[in-house]
Amino acid sequence: VDIDQLLFALKLPAEASTSSTRTGRQLLVTAGRLGVHPVLSAYDMAVKEGLAPGCHAVVFGVVTAEWGLSPVQAVVVELYTYAANLLGAALRTVRLDHVQAQEIIMRIRPTIAEAAAIAARTDFKEMSAFAPTIESMQMLHQHAHVRLFAS
Repeated sequence: VDIDQLLFALKLPAEASTSSTRTGRQLLVTAGRLGVHPVLSAYDMAVKEGLAPGCHAVVFGVVTAEWGLSPVQAVVVELYTYAANLLGAALRTVRLDHVQAQEIIMRIRPTIAEAAAIAARTDFKEMSAFAPTIESMQMLHQHAHVRLFAS
């Protein structure tokens, strides 16, 4: 719950926090339908009672821990998924083909592995956010007349 509250506080753009909690809560529902897990059930109750926001990354961490993934494995999956989604958006908006996207994924694999190892051994209290360009663009996007993406 503490990690969830901190992460939510770090998500300044409304689109980022709304998207994170929307997908996090949906993941909670989906994971709950796939089996009963005590920690997941307790966390789901905390979200429903308003004690935790239900940020996607935290829900993902709880789900993957309940399913037996190590912290490093969970972070690798999350970072790979993020990179694949970002490249998927790039395929639709810039001159990038599928082969180039796969080449980028192959090139960043060592960076993903290194970042996952660092994240897994870092205390959550050291978590911070610093992506001013992305955050500024998210804030502008939420007020745009024509929007490229839902979040």
